[in-house]
Formats: sequence, C-alpha cells, structure tokens
Amino acid sequence: MQVDYFYSLTYRQFANTLEGYRRKEDNLSKERLIIMRKLSYASLLPHLKSKVSEHEYMSFPWESDIVEMQNIKTTEEIEKEIQEMKDFWARVDKARGKLPEC
Repeated sequence: MQVDYFYSLTYRQFANTLEGYRRKEDNLSKERLIIMRKLSYASLLPHLKSKVSEHEYMSFPWESDIVEMQNIKTTEEIEKEIQEMKDFWARVDKARGKLPEC
C-alpha cells in the first residue's frame, strides 16, 4: 500500500482493507493446509491397513463448521419453525391492534 493512499483512507476504509487482506491470507493458508493433507494422505494410503477417508485422517476445525451449516433440516423442523414465526407475528399484530391474515 502506498503511503499517500494509506494516509488518504478513513479509519473505516482502512479497517475494511485490513479485514479483506486477512481473509485473503486466511484462505491461502487453508488452501495450503488442504494441499498438505492431500499429499500426506496420498503418501500414507498404500501403508494403511484399514481404509480411512481423507477427512478422518486429518480434519480441520473450519470443516466441522461447514458440516454444521449444511445440516439438512427435516420437514417437521421446518414446519415447526414456520408455525413459530406465524405465532410470533400473530402476537405482534394483536399487540398493534390488527387481525392476522392467516
């Protein structure tokens, strides 16, 4: 970053630039770790007696977060959430003096 450009930034612009740079470096680090895992897994695979998946061999903390985010909800859970939202908004409408349109 050029010095003139640095001094022309507001604090918010600098904070956003810094956050973007940190995310970029974090993603590069994750990519390197995944490549390292693939290489080490490929070199150990012929010597393993039982078949182990790559993620069982070496898992990373950010991968468990992704799995939790991808957790598929059942139809009953979705219907329960919808009913809870309808009940919430019915209470809000009642407090405002409006009748719900359900």
